[in-house]
Amino acid sequence: MSAHASRKSRTSGFRFNPFGILSSLHRRRLANLFTPRRPRAPLLRVALALVGLGLLAVLLIFSVLIGGAMLAIGLLWRLWSRRGRPTVSASDHATTIDNTAIEGQFQVVRKPALPARFASMR
Repeated sequence: MSAHASRKSRTSGFRFNPFGILSSLHRRRLANLFTPRRPRAPLLRVALALVGLGLLAVLLIFSVLIGGAMLAIGLLWRLWSRRGRPTVSASDHATTIDNTAIEGQFQVVRKPALPARFASMR
């Protein structure tokens, strides 16, 4: 192997390029295909802006209606699952004993007074 051949093999080694099929011209065309452009005609610009605002309004109204329907279905589901059970009034709730509560004594701990040097800063 000559010196020229070994130098060439080092610089032009095999590199796998999955996008090598596309030339730079094709890549530019694909990039230009998906870039949004505004039209130059002023009336067409205004029309497209109004279409965009209309689409935004439709999506907003649709999402509010879907959210309201989800809330209504959730409330109806909750009411349906509680049917047949007696309702508890506030007076009945006050007299019932809660088995999950832990009874005990507590004592109020007062906030300690500030030292004299910090009290004068107030």
